[in-house]
Amino acid sequence: MKGEPEGVRDIQDDETLMDYYLDHRSIEPATKRDYQKSWRRLQKALNELEYEIDDLQRSHVEEILELWENDDSISDGKIDTHINNLNRMADWCVTQANVADYNPFKPYRSDYKTKGKNETKKIEIPLEQLRELVRAFEKHRIEVFVFIFILLKTGLRHAEALNLDLRDINLDHPVSEKMPQPRQEVYNNPDSLYV
Repeated sequence: MKGEPEGVRDIQDDETLMDYYLDHRSIEPATKRDYQKSWRRLQKALNELEYEIDDLQRSHVEEILELWENDDSISDGKIDTHINNLNRMADWCVTQANVADYNPFKPYRSDYKTKGKNETKKIEIPLEQLRELVRAFEKHRIEVFVFIFILLKTGLRHAEALNLDLRDINLDHPVSEKMPQPRQEVYNNPDSLYV
């Protein structure tokens, strides 16, 4: 049975599936722009391969992925992002909106592995040069110094460290005098983080 599911309006004739999806989702503006980039990238590939979105099959998605992998302007991480964005949109169109019959991106979602053409290169920085850089931040911007210090001392990823509040950190270091009192959870535990 097809019909208009509760809370989901009919798709308009001049509306793309992505616009339709985004109109029904509560998504931050930056994330919305990311989804729109994925849609534009898909449209570009469809035009190049002369496919229509309504006829998209899994084999076509494989060709699109191959096209993207051979495009030096797209990093492996961006390919993963595009596939995941398109998968979420298509899955919603199938399961929630009933405007599509199946999701051709599903087999390639987050378990999609690129061939590693843009592998991250490890940069070797001499210890003394790293110390000079950290000291320079300590003199000018205490927030940046604390952030870099945390990354170096804990091995946290930058996104994890960005989610920390200064009160989440209790350092046994002279810089702690310039920081606010730590949270109760780490107050009696020097050199600890509340994550």
